[in-house]
Amino acid sequence: MIEITVETLHDMLPSLEHLIDVREPDEYAEGHVDKTTNRPLSTIEQWLPTLSTATTYTVICRSGRRSAMAIDRMKQAGITGVNVDGGTLAWQAAGYPVTKK
Repeated sequence: MIEITVETLHDMLPSLEHLIDVREPDEYAEGHVDKTTNRPLSTIEQWLPTLSTATTYTVICRSGRRSAMAIDRMKQAGITGVNVDGGTLAWQAAGYPVTKK
């Protein structure tokens, strides 16, 4: 599995187009990386068919565990995903801001 650090994500963020946060909506509302789309892992079978096999998606969650699970499922469907190592916890620990809504 391809992984990137939160520092790499921070550097890529201005040009990144496909960033998925797989946490549940209540967790997402408490604070998420800007430019993410909330697509909970619990509903992956509903949103997975909407992804393109021609696109690489960056996936984040709270700690990196659920995003890794999502990427495993995406891989089974022929979709490429990149995991953010340490997730939102590592993002915040590095001092990067989160958006709340």
